[in-house]
Amino acid sequence: MGCGKRVKFEEKGKMRNFWKENGIIVGIAVLFTVTLIYFVYHVATSNPIVEQFKLVSDSLHVRSTRTMQDNESLHDKFSPILSDSSKNEFADAYLSINKVTDHIVTYTDSLALLLEKREAKDYEYVNQLMLTQGHGTFVKELIVDARNTMLGLSVWNDADTSYLANRMNLTVQYNEKNAKKLNKKNWEEYHFDHVPAIAVITLLNKFKNDALSSQGLVLERLYEKATINP
Repeated sequence: MGCGKRVKFEEKGKMRNFWKENGIIVGIAVLFTVTLIYFVYHVATSNPIVEQFKLVSDSLHVRSTRTMQDNESLHDKFSPILSDSSKNEFADAYLSINKVTDHIVTYTDSLALLLEKREAKDYEYVNQLMLTQGHGTFVKELIVDARNTMLGLSVWNDADTSYLANRMNLTVQYNEKNAKKLNKKNWEEYHFDHVPAIAVITLLNKFKNDALSSQGLVLERLYEKATINP
């Protein structure tokens, strides 16, 4: 009986930690899904909705800046490892993690800058940029490549991979049930088809934030392994 209570208590603790660490990400996903449905069935002219997206986008920008600062302290810790010839495997992993993260950050920033020059409610340009020109597909490919790279490093064992996979925000999973209801054929259409510019800017900032938080998570694990393997 006591064991059962302890297990339940531990599970509740895990749930509390999950919401503490991922609450804002889950909230953003819910906001995006609900608002996407709104924009599909209504005209994208609601100023309050636009303002909500601006607030969320600004919040994500602040969060990304803080995450980058946190990651900088991790980069400093890796300096001795990069200069140690016996740690080449960890040095290579470190460089690979940073490379795929930088790709996402640079690309999402460049797309967001283009969209910021348009009207907040402009969805026609979004369709052209993200669907017709294929930038939406490339964003997806960058996310898939980054996740696979981070989880596929040769330094990991099964426990490491499982730990990271369960905590990494960077993913292309989406609500396929909702997508089907909205007649969206794939990930790209679900996120970008007839979605206003301000919503896509917010989404791009989310992808950037997911990449940076995943980078920090993976670098922390990598540092732990590198320092316990003298």
